[in-house]
Amino acid sequence: MDLTTCNGRLRELYQDLQSELRKGEVEKIKQLLSDEQLPKGEKESLKGAAEIFEKLEEIGLIKANNLSLLHHLITKIKRRPLIAKYIEPCEKILAELQSKGNDEVDVPSNTGTTSEVRQRNRKTKQHEKKQSQQMNNITPVVPNRVKEIVMLCVVVLVFIFGIGVYTISSSSDSIATSVVESKKEERNEPKLELQSELIPAAGDAEKTSWSSIDTHGTDNVDANKPKKRKSGNYLAEGASSSKSPLDSREAEFKKMLFDLAKEIGVDDLKSLKHLCGNVYGLIPKGDLEKREQANGVFQYLCEDNKISSDNTELLERLLTQIPRKDLVEKFIRPYLSK
Repeated sequence: MDLTTCNGRLRELYQDLQSELRKGEVEKIKQLLSDEQLPKGEKESLKGAAEIFEKLEEIGLIKANNLSLLHHLITKIKRRPLIAKYIEPCEKILAELQSKGNDEVDVPSNTGTTSEVRQRNRKTKQHEKKQSQQMNNITPVVPNRVKEIVMLCVVVLVFIFGIGVYTISSSSDSIATSVVESKKEERNEPKLELQSELIPAAGDAEKTSWSSIDTHGTDNVDANKPKKRKSGNYLAEGASSSKSPLDSREAEFKKMLFDLAKEIGVDDLKSLKHLCGNVYGLIPKGDLEKREQANGVFQYLCEDNKISSDNTELLERLLTQIPRKDLVEKFIRPYLSK
């Protein structure tokens, strides 16, 4: 084989690679080479990729018939396309030169005796053996680190997921507990204790019928009276128009209720109807919806004997819970003191 031709072809290969490689990639090539392959002092003195490759050829790590180190370095810096573009065509040309009758492709850059060549070849084989051992030791490092990182990420994700599940379950349990407790409180809401026996207001012969009281203060005539009462403000007349003390007391009671109803506002009326309907069940829902004023609620309670001129206890409780205890002091207490 023509040594000049081989050397010239290798130099062309080095220059082609140098034109493609960037400065950072040249530094990576220096880092990939161990101190045994290329001493640290010589690495620093070499500037370009071509100088590095020529130095490796000089010490026998790169040969015309063995460009495996070039393959390895270019692959490690992630520039494999350069192998197909430059290195493999060069290998084909060198192989063709060898097939033309050149028995030996190994082209030492320095001439010497046969013993020196053999010694150099022996050193080259030793370097190649050490290099392969180092590659075998280094190659698994990256996958092992990747596995460790992946396992660590999996553990962190599982831990975060566990915390999220625990937080959700705790919040749902607390919500369920609060709902159960609220339902228990609704079930255990105290019922108003009503007297089992109400004191009758008067005998059958002495009862007065409760007439509807309108907002203008008029009332209907008692059907049990032999004579019709003149139309007018019956509650305003009070006891002066009654013929007996019982009728006078009943008239005072109705007048007190009428005056009391005028003091109850819209919000107080809603609270009163809620107590009579939803809480204590004193008035059916259908009847309760028809009572648009407080005097209508009082009328139903009187007709149902829940309150009367002699029994104002329930009325006092309802007003206290609205809460309008001031009406108890203003109307009921003066009425009872008479």
